[in-house]
Amino acid sequence: MDFLGILCLLILATTLAGHFAHRAGIPAVIGEILVGVIVGPAVLNWVHLTTLVQTFSDIGVVVLMFIGGLESNLALLRKYLRPAIIVAIIGVIFPVIIMGLASRLFQFSWFESLFIGVILLSIMIAMMGGQGDVAQTNLGVVLVEQVGFFIGVFLVIKWVAPYLMALSDHLLMAASPTIMAIIICLGLAWLAELVGLSGAIGAFFAGVAIAQTDYQHVVDVSIEPVGYTTFIPLFFVSVGLNMTFKGVWQSLPFIVVMTVLGVLTKLWGCGLGAKVNGFSRRSNYLVGAGMISRGEMALITAQIGFSAHLLSNDYYSDIILVIIVVTMIAPFVLKNAIHRASQMTATHSTIEDN
Repeated sequence: MDFLGILCLLILATTLAGHFAHRAGIPAVIGEILVGVIVGPAVLNWVHLTTLVQTFSDIGVVVLMFIGGLESNLALLRKYLRPAIIVAIIGVIFPVIIMGLASRLFQFSWFESLFIGVILLSIMIAMMGGQGDVAQTNLGVVLVEQVGFFIGVFLVIKWVAPYLMALSDHLLMAASPTIMAIIICLGLAWLAELVGLSGAIGAFFAGVAIAQTDYQHVVDVSIEPVGYTTFIPLFFVSVGLNMTFKGVWQSLPFIVVMTVLGVLTKLWGCGLGAKVNGFSRRSNYLVGAGMISRGEMALITAQIGFSAHLLSNDYYSDIILVIIVVTMIAPFVLKNAIHRASQMTATHSTIEDN
């Protein structure tokens, strides 16, 4: 089957899968991953991860992160910076320690255990050279380059992006602001990869930069249809195409333990962060429940780590299954948290009325 036929099949299948996933009350990405599993080597063996499919998938990650940056609200972040940082830090420490140590019990290497618990990909890839072994890379030089990159990001957000976006209004091209935004996105993604970071990080900050200009809405409404009709679904399909169920029964204890810990470490860790900030008990539960879902970011992290050989083929499918199950559990835990909070509010209102 040539690429156009594959593309037609995958877009049709992901559209239907996303529709039925929404009807079932689960994220559409789960349906899109299942499409990759079903049509890929794991089940029907119709579609394989060719160079073109992988390229579309890579673009999908960049576009997805760019859209995430576009939808970021720095003003709101600055307003709640302290609680956000505390919740985020504790919400990372818990999975790193607990899930990392639990992974060691299943005979994972220290690097693989750390990867399972954390998202510090830039440092890990620099240390391992993207080849699964400790590389001769000078970590100090890499960190200096990355600091320089983030200084450059600040300059782009503050001055470069607003100037270029204003300049785009004078270009005699259709959709010139969107074209300029894509140039900024691809440019920062490329620079991020040059300094050992993921291109997804550069794309995200490009989105943040555009979000601070007057062109946010124009770019957003132009980019989203392109991303969500083609490139982003193919990213999630590629996740499924890489999966295999070989040895899944032997890995079942690991999958179960990691799923339970994946829920509890975020629920407890982020809930503790909320408690440190002086939130009420019901608010702690709400914050923790809301942070359980790894969703798109966890899948992006898994793919980047897999491509950089931080995670072996033997465990890739296990980790993806854990992410999928945790993502499916998260809405139900959050729904329960909201229901309990509503009940407590109603009870307090009744007591005050009496």
